[in-house]
Amino acid sequence: MMVEKNQSVVTEEITKVVSHGERRAHQKAIGQGLRKFFNAVVSEPIPDEFLALLKQMDDGKDGGTG
Repeated sequence: MMVEKNQSVVTEEITKVVSHGERRAHQKAIGQGLRKFFNAVVSEPIPDEFLALLKQMDDGKDGGTG
């Protein structure tokens, strides 16, 4: 309980120190980094092993008992 209170006080103090403009700049940088990472992941090809596993699963659905 005391740790949570101390963390809250520290968070409040940091928030007071960091201006709105700085917070916005940090948020923008994080958003840009996340978009860059997402685009890199999306553009990678699907590994052959994963495609084979998906095919096995699809084949099992058609002839399996459920």
